[in-house]
Amino acid sequence: MAVLNGRDEGRGTRDEGAPKRVLLIANPAARRAASAHRAALAAFRECGVAGDSVLTEYAGHAAELARRLAADYDAV
Repeated sequence: MAVLNGRDEGRGTRDEGAPKRVLLIANPAARRAASAHRAALAAFRECGVAGDSVLTEYAGHAAELARRLAADYDAV
């Protein structure tokens, strides 16, 4: 499992209805993954949402990660 940026405490303003902590699971083999991944992390920061980012390593890995880690996050 590759954690890209650990916990990223955002500096923007957060909507009270927004999740407090999110997990972003990305497939590095996807065509536009790198740019979409950077954009998503930037959006979380701008909204003041803390987030962790994990890259998948094999087929089915995203589902495994989501099942294992979902309880620790407000959104996956």
